[in-house]
This record gives sequence, structure tokens and C-alpha cells, in this order.
Amino acid sequence: MGILHTLVREPRTYLPAWFGTTAYWAADIVAFYGALRTFGLDPGAGKVVLAYGTGYAATRRSLPLGGAGINRGAHDLRVVLGWRATGPALAAVLAYRGFNFLLVAAPAVIAHHQLGVILDRLERTRLRRRGGRSNG
Repeated sequence: MGILHTLVREPRTYLPAWFGTTAYWAADIVAFYGALRTFGLDPGAGKVVLAYGTGYAATRRSLPLGGAGINRGAHDLRVVLGWRATGPALAAVLAYRGFNFLLVAAPAVIAHHQLGVILDRLERTRLRRRGGRSNG
């Protein structure tokens, strides 16, 4: 809350933070809307934002890979849609959660691989400097 207080107190100083946050939320809601459209649902902008907001608030601390969050998010979407389209709602939420997971996981896997390569190079350099001897 202290950081939020600082951001609100000096908005011009932290304009990039406000812009980045706004861009993140807008892109995430557009991705959610894209998942809905993929499965033939078009509840309208207001309902999409409402379903996204309630689903996000209720599931942000869900189990890994969105286990409970998928069910909770689909439930919130069904409530907003008036309990219609249960199958497409579940499929849309599952696709949205999967997309969000892969969007983060793919760069993480690449970074993990690159970090391994860098650490291997550092270890080889360290061994060369010691004359090829290891402490094993």
C-alpha cells in the first residue's frame, strides 16, 4: 500500500509505471476476450471486464497451473453470462489460463537454458585458470 500511495501522490514522476500497468491490464483483458471469442462467446465489453475482474480477484492465489482458478474463473464467467454456455465458458477460461501460463513459461525455459550455458562457460573458465584441476 505504501508503493501505491507514492504512485498516487506523484503520478507524473511515475508515469511509466502507470502506463505499464494500464497496458498490462488492457492486454490481459484483450487476451481473455480473445479466448471467449475463440469459443463463440461474445458477452460485451462490460461483462468481459466484470468477469475478468471477479475471476482475477477470486483466483489470483490459486494452485499451480491454475487448478482451482480455472474452475473459479469459469464459475465467475458463467455467472456473468447468466449460467449459459457452461462448456464454452470452461473452454475459454482454460484456453486463457493456458495462454497466460505459456506466455510466462516459454521465456523462463529459454532463460533457464541460457543461464545453464553461461554457468557452464564460467565453470570451464574457472577450471582453465586453475590448470584444469577440479575439487571433486
